[in-house]
Amino acid sequence: MNPSPREANFGLDDLGLMIGSVIPAFLASTLLTRGLKAILPVTFSQRVVEVFFFQTVFYICTLAALYFVVAVRHRLPFLDALAWRSHFPGAGRCVGLGLTLMFATSGLGAILKAPIIPNPWQDLITGKGSQFAVIVFAAVLGPIWEELLFRGFLYRLLERYLNPWLAILAAAIPSLHS
Repeated sequence: MNPSPREANFGLDDLGLMIGSVIPAFLASTLLTRGLKAILPVTFSQRVVEVFFFQTVFYICTLAALYFVVAVRHRLPFLDALAWRSHFPGAGRCVGLGLTLMFATSGLGAILKAPIIPNPWQDLITGKGSQFAVIVFAAVLGPIWEELLFRGFLYRLLERYLNPWLAILAAAIPSLHS
């Protein structure tokens, strides 16, 4: 019988493995991106393709390391051990409220004539395809990756050593820079 997700018992050695996976993931992402850019210069002529290919490889490598820690090292079902739930009763309400908040914020910005502040994301958006890619990465893939790593793994590990409030805060710190 597999332990419950609370009994996953991730330890500091697991954290070391995950931190240790970041540099190889970064190097693999860089080498693959540069290699394919050299082989397929037309495909990688837009910065958005290069950035999102790099990010995809990085996500895959770090999630593979996480899979190794959870499923191979601890012999636990991957998503269960990270408390990933496929059924979320309030999902529809959250999506609706999120869209409402998005439109309200945009409308308020227009009413207040908020200045447009240049940011790195604007440099990536060069057409409809790149807009779609930015939306997919910023609104779907990035948050899923972040939830699995920071809330599913890191929070579960930190709650063993810290009180729940400190564990929440400590798990949120790395996600501020992702």
